[in-house]
Amino acid sequence: MKKLQMLALLFLSLFFVLACTSDDDEDFTDTFSDETSDKTDSEPVNDNETIEPSDDTEPVSGDDTEPVSGDDTEPVSGDDTEPVSDDDTEPVSDDDTEPVSDSDTEPVSDDDTEPVSDGDTEPVSDDDTEPVSDDDTTGPDEDVPPAPGEICTAAGGTWNETEETCTKITDCIGRPEENTVWNGASSYTQTYADGTWSAEIAAEYNEEEGACHFTCSSGHVWDGSNCSPDPLLSIPECSAASGTPCKDSASQVWSKKSSATKYWSKAAEDCDTLDEGGFTWRLPEIWELRMLITDCTKTQADAETCMLSDDHLGFADGTNCGSCTSNSTGKYSILGDTETLWSATKVSDYSSSWVWILNFKKASFDYDSYSSSGDFKYKFRCIKK
Repeated sequence: MKKLQMLALLFLSLFFVLACTSDDDEDFTDTFSDETSDKTDSEPVNDNETIEPSDDTEPVSGDDTEPVSGDDTEPVSGDDTEPVSDDDTEPVSDDDTEPVSDSDTEPVSDDDTEPVSDGDTEPVSDDDTEPVSDDDTTGPDEDVPPAPGEICTAAGGTWNETEETCTKITDCIGRPEENTVWNGASSYTQTYADGTWSAEIAAEYNEEEGACHFTCSSGHVWDGSNCSPDPLLSIPECSAASGTPCKDSASQVWSKKSSATKYWSKAAEDCDTLDEGGFTWRLPEIWELRMLITDCTKTQADAETCMLSDDHLGFADGTNCGSCTSNSTGKYSILGDTETLWSATKVSDYSSSWVWILNFKKASFDYDSYSSSGDFKYKFRCIKK
């Protein structure tokens, strides 16, 4: 009887425990279902969450034969709420969101963009452009010699294809800057051959016209290195009343007349040593002395019948010129001379030692011996060198 009572009591207790457990499970299931449903909407992984609550029912059913009342309430309540809540929220959320996001975005982006871009652009560009360009351009320069026209141009010249010549125009240099003018072309043509240019031409003072020749400007004379003011500009025209030095119509400058007659050789020596007006002097030639004749149409410088000149110095050239009527007033000399004066010119076709002389008293030509041992002495005037 007691065993039946105990068995009945056991069944009643078991029924009570099961009833209580069912209510708690339903409450827990409702609560858990609400929470997990919210998470299920936002987080994709919920399959593993329903597996653990099913384990909660197994310990309860296994422990039915042992002290139920003491162990049913605490283990079930404690084990169902805490483990399920902690395991479902934290591990699932951390594993799904962070690792997947980090692994997919960064490694793929770095590997695809950087290595491919660096390897394709730089090596290909460097290898294709530079070596090919250098080999193609330098090759012809080493194998093919430059054409003559190219050599000419490089040297600064102009190539004439027809004549096959290389030339350039070069300015003359070295002309004094003051009081000079070009007496011809101020430049010349240089020719290039065998790697060198033809010789340069220096400017020079020259009364004959030519390339790089120059003369003095008006009112200036060449002094050997420069064109200085012409001293003749201040020298008066020769006349019977003028002093000396003076100049004739041909701008020849004359000195004073000697005060005494002298031998020809002594007259020449005195002119070489004369100091007058700062000039240097010499004994005049016969055609220069002729420039002093005036008012005698037979012998003056423009007389067409008298041929005595620098290239006509024979005996007949002077003696056939004639003479004018003797006059002692000095009318036949622009300086008023009436004496016979020495010249430095020898008679070209006479066998003896004779030189030409000029008698201003008649404006006639004659000749005499120039020997220093002779008896002939005459006066003289000197002419500027």
